[in-house]
Amino acid sequence: TQEDRGCAILSTLPMSDVMGIELPWVSQRRVAVMATVKDTKNAMPWQLRVVNVHLDNRWQRSQQAAAVADFLVRHESSSLPTIIGGDLNAWYGVEDPAVHKINSEVPRIRECGDQATFRYLFFGLRLDHFFTTLPQETRAECFVGPNRFGSDHHPIVLSLVFNAL
Repeated sequence: TQEDRGCAILSTLPMSDVMGIELPWVSQRRVAVMATVKDTKNAMPWQLRVVNVHLDNRWQRSQQAAAVADFLVRHESSSLPTIIGGDLNAWYGVEDPAVHKINSEVPRIRECGDQATFRYLFFGLRLDHFFTTLPQETRAECFVGPNRFGSDHHPIVLSLVFNAL
């Protein structure tokens, strides 16, 4: 519909169980997107749950973050390794209540650092974050990309080592 915008999951690998997670209303409708990515490596099947979020930029975004965390706890395939990423509009960076809410269920990827992903006037803010239940050895690198590609945010790039999944 016309009021839906924003979140997507792009994958070169097969996806299943695609679903929208309607978040509590703050100033506009927000829907997180979740999918399961599946593949086979060395004749061994693996799967990974991927969630993309874009929270409101108002203080009540912590309610939306709590809804994402609660949904993941209740979801039937909670044993799947999970990656959550997106624009949390976390004006207080890693200290933002929205970051704490998701981090309480799915740990924030600390090796992504705290470099700004958004420039506001003369200073930068870390609004965007990654969280995962994947073990450390599956994460090859994580960094904030230098090119915004027409967005007002810099992307966070996370590389995985698939033979460790």
